[in-house]
Amino acid sequence: MPIDISIIIPVYNTQEYIMRCINSVLKQDLKNIEIIIVDDASTDTSYETILKIQRTDNRIKLLRLKENRGQAFARNLALSKAVGDYILFLDSDDFLEENVLKKLYDISKKYDLDILEARYNKITDNKSEIKPSYIKESMHDVLSGEEYVAKSGDIAVVVWNKLWKRSFLNSNKIQFEDRKFEDVDFVVRALLISQRVKSEKIVIYNYIVRNNSTMTSGITLKKTQGYVSLMITLDKLIHKTQSVSMKKAIHKILIYTFLSAPDYFHKKMKNEELVEYKKYKTIYKKNRLSILGNEYTNLPLKILVSINPLLANMLYKKIKKI
Repeated sequence: MPIDISIIIPVYNTQEYIMRCINSVLKQDLKNIEIIIVDDASTDTSYETILKIQRTDNRIKLLRLKENRGQAFARNLALSKAVGDYILFLDSDDFLEENVLKKLYDISKKYDLDILEARYNKITDNKSEIKPSYIKESMHDVLSGEEYVAKSGDIAVVVWNKLWKRSFLNSNKIQFEDRKFEDVDFVVRALLISQRVKSEKIVIYNYIVRNNSTMTSGITLKKTQGYVSLMITLDKLIHKTQSVSMKKAIHKILIYTFLSAPDYFHKKMKNEELVEYKKYKTIYKKNRLSILGNEYTNLPLKILVSINPLLANMLYKKIKKI
C-alpha cells in the first residue's frame, strides 16, 4: 500500500523531548505513514530512546550517522529514503497538534498541491504566539508561489509548517544546502517554481524556542559562514525572479540576515573572519539601494541598515531583548 505521508525527524541530543515528539506523530488520525528518524550521532540517550519506541511500531525507520553531519545532511538523507506521497518535516524538540495529518493530506490531495502552508504555535518561556500572522483565513484559491507571496506580503521561512509534495521536490531537485539556516532558501526556491500553493488557517505544529537550540545558541564562525552563504544565495534568488512582490519579500529576509550576520564581526577578526566580512560587505553594497526601496520594512530600520549595518546589529539585539 502506498504511503500517504513521510514524516522526517532529524535528531541530535534531544533526549528530553524526543519521546513527546514521536508520540505526537504515532497518535495522529492518519495511520498510513512512515516516520524516518535520522540520529545525527547523538551523544546522549536519544538513540536508545528511539530504539525502544521503534520496537512498538514498525512505521518508524531509524537511521544512525557515525559522525555529526548537521540537520541539512540528515534531512536530505531522509528525503532520499522517503516513499510517501507527501513530506512533513518535524524537529525533534517540537511536536504536532492532535489529528492534523489527515486534514493536511486530504486538502493536499483534493487540490493537487505542491505546498500546503498552515499555522504554528511559537512557544517561548510558557508564552505562545500563533504564526505566521499573514494566514488569517484559509485560502480558497490555489496560487502559484509568486502569486501566493504577492497576496501574503511575506514568507515564513521554515519548512515544518508546510506539507510538501514529494514528487514536486524530487522533480525540481529541491534539497537543503549543507549549512546553517538551510530552511530559508529551501522555502524560497520552492515558492519560486511552484504553481500550486494554498494555505489553511489550522494550527498544526508546536515550535519550542529553547536557549540551547540551533537557532538560539551563541554565535560561531560556522554560524556566521552560514549567514553569509545564505546572503549570497538570497542575492542570486532576487535576480532569478521577475516578480516584484517576490523580490521585495526576499529583500525583507535579506535585511534581517544583514542585521544578524555582523555578530561575529564586532570582534578582532583573523583571516577566516576577514574572508567572510569581505563577502558580507560585497552583498551589502550590492543591495543597499534596494533596502531603502523595500516597502515591507519600516523606514527607520531601512535607513539604519543602509548607513551602518554593524550599528544596526547592536541595536537590533537590544530591541529583541526588550
